[in-house]
Amino acid sequence: MSYKLVDRKIPAGVIPIKFHFIDDSTFGMLNLSCWKDEIDKIDYSNQKIIDHTQIKIHFPMFEYFYVKECSSKDGFTFKQLVEKIVKTGLQVGKYDVEANPEHYIGPASAEDFIGEYAITSSDKRSDINIKDYNVYISVQH
Repeated sequence: MSYKLVDRKIPAGVIPIKFHFIDDSTFGMLNLSCWKDEIDKIDYSNQKIIDHTQIKIHFPMFEYFYVKECSSKDGFTFKQLVEKIVKTGLQVGKYDVEANPEHYIGPASAEDFIGEYAITSSDKRSDINIKDYNVYISVQH
């Protein structure tokens, strides 16, 4: 598994990747634990939103970003991007469960970690931001 931990800083000049519900053009939300059940409620989920074939997803982990490289031969649709975000989040969860078992009560899994988070977007902001080929994720608890 190829990843690295970097300081949790989002650079200036990022561009929000906004998304919204089909029936509400001002807000969107996906729970990361059940995103497959919710993705069809998001407008334009199958449209390509990133032309780059290589991206780095920066997923938050306390004061760090866990950075994972991802590729796609034709760029990324919103749905493909969310799938890569969730897979990265599951890797972060696995890393955290193994590195910090004291944070969990009883047996824990990566799914327990990711199950607590959602990504949101509104007219004013988004939890998914991009600069160049770097995608920065914020999550809501």
